Amino acid sequence: MGITVKEALKIGGLRTAKVLAGHGGIDREIKSVTVMEVPDIVQWLKGNELILTSGFAVSKNEEDRIRLIQDLAKKGIAGLVVKAKRFLDTIPPEMLETANEYALPIIEMEQQIPYLEVINPIMTEIINRETARLLQFEMIHRKLSEVIFSGGGLYESLYVLAGVFNNPVAVVDRKLKVLGESPENWLNSALLRDIIQKTTNPLEIVIPREALPYYVFPLILEGVVEGYLIVGQENNPIERNALLSVESSLPLLAVDLLRRKAVDQVEKSFRNDFIEDLLLGHIKTESVAQRRAHFLGLPEKGSFLILVLHCSPKIEPNQAENFRYRYYEELQLNLKPLGYSVVAMTDSRNLVVLLNLPQTESQNVFNLLPKFHQELKVKSSCPLSLGVGDVFHALTDARKSFLEASEALEFGRKVWGEGSCTLFSEIGVYRLLCSFPSHEELKKFIPRGLNDLVDYDRAHKTDLVKTLECYLRNGGNAKKTASELFIHYKTLQYRLERISEIACTDLEAGERRLDLHLGLKILDLLAKQGSC
Repeated sequence: MGITVKEALKIGGLRTAKVLAGHGGIDREIKSVTVMEVPDIVQWLKGNELILTSGFAVSKNEEDRIRLIQDLAKKGIAGLVVKAKRFLDTIPPEMLETANEYALPIIEMEQQIPYLEVINPIMTEIINRETARLLQFEMIHRKLSEVIFSGGGLYESLYVLAGVFNNPVAVVDRKLKVLGESPENWLNSALLRDIIQKTTNPLEIVIPREALPYYVFPLILEGVVEGYLIVGQENNPIERNALLSVESSLPLLAVDLLRRKAVDQVEKSFRNDFIEDLLLGHIKTESVAQRRAHFLGLPEKGSFLILVLHCSPKIEPNQAENFRYRYYEELQLNLKPLGYSVVAMTDSRNLVVLLNLPQTESQNVFNLLPKFHQELKVKSSCPLSLGVGDVFHALTDARKSFLEASEALEFGRKVWGEGSCTLFSEIGVYRLLCSFPSHEELKKFIPRGLNDLVDYDRAHKTDLVKTLECYLRNGGNAKKTASELFIHYKTLQYRLERISEIACTDLEAGERRLDLHLGLKILDLLAKQGSC
């Protein structure tokens, strides 16, 4: 702990001194002050010294003088103070030029000022600062120890630190999940994600945030970064002395992190065991399932859904785990505000999610999940495939939904490829279509009129096929179809007439509708497999 050259120029005998060169190094740190009156002093230097000299030891050879400045700069000294007009009438220009190159401050002090008027004030200030740092170090350590030994946890510890710094503080885990903060809801961890994740070494990270930065300190357990202490500067700038004292709190916070990690692992183990028992059908009665869910703080009743997420086998296991965790975090972030409850467990390369649905979301969830999956896939560089089972209302039916989701997942990966989102409720007819030996055989079942309609759309840049698909999906309900397509009812009637003319078919006939619906499914399958 020292002072800068800039600060030293404001105290003692240097108050009247002038910086002649090396202005770029004015913020170099001074940890000690020494005197140079012999030419071989360089070998004894350790760095961060402010060197005082009368110029007696400065060689009259120009090359030697240049080499002296270079050697001093390489040793990392804070600056060189030369007494004016003692043994040097003026400081040689080559020394000043070299000092500017290395941003090494050269300072000229008045001849009549004794060295002690420079040495004593600077060393007194350095010692005072170190004493203050040690006192603050001891104070923080004592307060945190009192909190921990009296049974307090992370929130109480952060409250103490926030009071000490008069600024907000927070602790996040290694995946940047906020574990505690004081005051609440001040930290936007998304600001930190990219910079922290690009940092491979446990270093202090300064992150620009408006006018003032965050300071981020790693919390290390057994050589592994398990989380970060984040100190903001919302109220006032934090002094460097206080930042150094932060180090005293890191081991104590790391211990609390270790305790939390152990508790989380136990809770995760119980939760995984429960979900696994549900999925394997080991729990036979609903009352037992509900009691175990209640014990774990999970939903006991309502509408449920199973999702199975698979990460591409090309991805390394550790990276796959990170992708699955990110997906789970995004699920919680997007679905919890809508009233969903999200619980997950990992199974080899899969993430199995148990969703508890709000009463109003039982049908909307099947529209919501594909959109969410597509958005997250765009953000992620990893092809994540999702299978979605049907809704169930008794926890003991979880196995059925799990098998449905697993089948949908495997079907989607096989038919649509990696990165697909497949609903079990939508793969029924596709399973039949996929049993055909070749695409050419499958194309034979597309009605000729539907092929004519596709050709017409391509030639005239119309959307008649899309209109037909929407009309059939809505069971021939013209009003609902017009609303979904955002067109007038009469516009829809005109389009349906054109479809009937071009496809040479009767849309009122049930058998013709079935042929067209099946043909549209075949076209969709071939398009997604790149054969149409």
